[in-house]
Amino acid sequence: MERVAKEAGEQASEGAVAALPATATLPGSLAWASAVGNRAVQRYARRRQIARLTPQEILERYQVNEDTTAEWSPKLAGAIPIPFAESRVLTTTEGRLLDTLSFSRGLLGLSEFRSIAQAAFAESTAQFPDPSTIPSYVPADRVSEWKNNDGHRDAFRHCYWNMRLAAEFGIEWTRQFTTAHEALPGNTAAREAMDLYNNRIGRSIARDNPGADLDELTALVRDAVDDGRLIVIDRSGNLAFSNTVAVWDHGLAPTGTRAGVIAVPAGNASVDP
Repeated sequence: MERVAKEAGEQASEGAVAALPATATLPGSLAWASAVGNRAVQRYARRRQIARLTPQEILERYQVNEDTTAEWSPKLAGAIPIPFAESRVLTTTEGRLLDTLSFSRGLLGLSEFRSIAQAAFAESTAQFPDPSTIPSYVPADRVSEWKNNDGHRDAFRHCYWNMRLAAEFGIEWTRQFTTAHEALPGNTAAREAMDLYNNRIGRSIARDNPGADLDELTALVRDAVDDGRLIVIDRSGNLAFSNTVAVWDHGLAPTGTRAGVIAVPAGNASVDP
């Protein structure tokens, strides 16, 4: 019943990735849940089906439409420009959500946001230190890219990042921001799908473990990597579950984009108090 209660409180938008085919009327299937008639149980069944998507289905369904981009810089209360503040190019929706964060939490909120991003890089490197040797299939000019993208370190980083953001700022604000982050025009399809999927798992870890401390949450992220709940890219450039590819035996994402399936978030999420 505790699990169902958590499901009942889940944000509806977290369940709306794509229409999924119902399985037979077995316990846990959508048909079974529809027969039971409980909306929380239906969400649970839908999430079970999402977990069963194949890597190819993840590639096809975890694609967000492209957003526009704009220069963004920190603002006092999310509205007053700060003279000489450093700017960067973000998607329009990312900028809008960071302004909301600044309005709600002030510049300290933006500082915490940056600290979480830095912690995600540091913790992922600590969890997955550089390999002693580089596989011969990795081009010499892409070694740094290979270390930091497409493998277990990258999967852990995105999952951890979303876990930390969700715990600090809320599930919906985090969902909107990290989805908009992948809406950058020209984003590579395989990396986009990998990141969106791993982001979602990170948010679910925060949502399902509200009483856990940071060490416990970090361990749950590592478990997600080791248990194959996250996605990496194999040597052939295909998506694969993280327990089916050895650590430091991953590949590099192929070039190419795909049409979006997920709408660009509205950018209207508030920050949890």
